[in-house]
Amino acid sequence: MTRDPDGAYPKSESGKPVALESRDTQTDGRRYSPSVARNRDPILNVFREHVCEAGHVLEIASGTGEHGAYLTEALTGLHWTYSDIDAESRRSQSAWKAASAHDRLDGPVVVDASKRQWGDVERPGHWDAIVSINMIHIAPFEAALGLIAGAGRL
Repeated sequence: MTRDPDGAYPKSESGKPVALESRDTQTDGRRYSPSVARNRDPILNVFREHVCEAGHVLEIASGTGEHGAYLTEALTGLHWTYSDIDAESRRSQSAWKAASAHDRLDGPVVVDASKRQWGDVERPGHWDAIVSINMIHIAPFEAALGLIAGAGRL
């Protein structure tokens, strides 16, 4: 495993950010992750009970994009913005956005949680929730610290 030039996140020898499971890709570009199928309903329940059913959500490290698509389909008041540092993941997020039957999926944008500023998403007061479902367990500690700082700032 190597690091990108500024040391922000781990990469495989091929230069791609590390994922802990293989992901299938459909012909339309949407990628599927087995863990999403296992955890999307518990996450939906947490959103309903503890997060929000309506509002603007920024997802940090959106991966395949499945969570945003699934949650906005179930919670019709949610507006979801995808983000990721990985171009392949952003392509999948764009494909999920294109396949959606609604217009409440935004992005994807590049957000590197380990950085002090997050670029275009720096809109304090705009976001009702900032979520990161699948980053902390594979990211360097600096990304975890940056996620907490960024969520507090925004």
